Amino acid sequence: MPTLYLYRHYIELACKAAIRDMYTLRGKRPQVKAKHSLEGRWKLAFQLVEELTWEVPAFPEADRFVHELQRHDPVSEAFRYPETKHGARTAPELRWVNFRRLADGIEHVHEAVTYLEGSIDYLKAHGVEGAGP
Repeated sequence: MPTLYLYRHYIELACKAAIRDMYTLRGKRPQVKAKHSLEGRWKLAFQLVEELTWEVPAFPEADRFVHELQRHDPVSEAFRYPETKHGARTAPELRWVNFRRLADGIEHVHEAVTYLEGSIDYLKAHGVEGAGP
């Protein structure tokens, strides 16, 4: 579970940073949301980069991986704690972890995060007004 928590947290922080930077590039304040919807942040990050670059990035394997993490840990507590506040086991459907599949999934996610970061670096260097057709 600690490995899953760290991977989930890596994705969450990468999305938060990308979203913050893309809002800043547009001269807007980032919208702060209290919930920990990993999949929601993931989709928003790619929606914002698409709006700024006019590119339609596709990372289906990374999307599936993020969806699986969200399914097993919807509010960022299942991988962090062994039990809920009410004493029930967290992530009850998750009996074991296939670390080879986990490594493959995070590799796809890393590729997508690298794309996000590279797009932001390009926009910072060349300006938002130069993005798109």
